[in-house]
Amino acid sequence: MENQAAKTARSPMIQVALEQLVPAGKRVVHDPVAYQLLPPAFKGLVSLCRVDPLRRALLGLVDRQMPGIHGGILCRKRFLQDNLLAALEAGIRSVVILGAGFDTLAHRLPELGVGRVYEVDLPPIIQSKQVDLQRA
Repeated sequence: MENQAAKTARSPMIQVALEQLVPAGKRVVHDPVAYQLLPPAFKGLVSLCRVDPLRRALLGLVDRQMPGIHGGILCRKRFLQDNLLAALEAGIRSVVILGAGFDTLAHRLPELGVGRVYEVDLPPIIQSKQVDLQRA
């Protein structure tokens, strides 16, 4: 992926995959697909983080480099999910996700099955995501 934005598209999914290592009752975002969409090197990193002190150390390093990024990504995803579920309950049946990246919102919410979901992003991201989803 040549575009600078495209180079960062997987970063949020690393944060979400790390969140899946938190006990289910304490997670901000539940996403069983996030880990499966990661390239092998990132899967290896997340797997190492199953050891709690390693995960805390990595998240501490991330927070020192980019304060608030981990929590910000998770809160943004949860906020969007909660508001989307409320909109669906209110009768919305079409959803457009701009800058969808590698997020799995359209694939992890069964409630979205009642309507149409369109994901919009840069062509290389959409193509790569389609390949990853088929593999997963």
